[in-house]
Amino acid sequence: MPLTRSERRELRRLGRAVAAEDPAFARLLKGHPGFPSWMAVMIRRFAWALAAVATLLLAAGAIMGDVSLLAGGLLVLVSGPPILLIMARALALEWKDAGVPVGP
Repeated sequence: MPLTRSERRELRRLGRAVAAEDPAFARLLKGHPGFPSWMAVMIRRFAWALAAVATLLLAAGAIMGDVSLLAGGLLVLVSGPPILLIMARALALEWKDAGVPVGP
């Protein structure tokens, strides 16, 4: 059930009051101990997509006996983790430049 306009306004007012009273607690509630949540979701989805593509290629290659499909699956499987690490590092640097804490 969606909130009414007055309820949303009251929640914003309470949020501002909490932030004014205890900024550290407000930062904790906002929550960026590492990546902001949308970045973590994006990287997680990309990792699942890479795993799914690699699995499909390997399974299809094994079932059909096609060496090129097996090679493609292995290539995706081997190249996926470095791509994910590069993405995560690039996003972390981008957020660090913007002044957002991004963990270790």
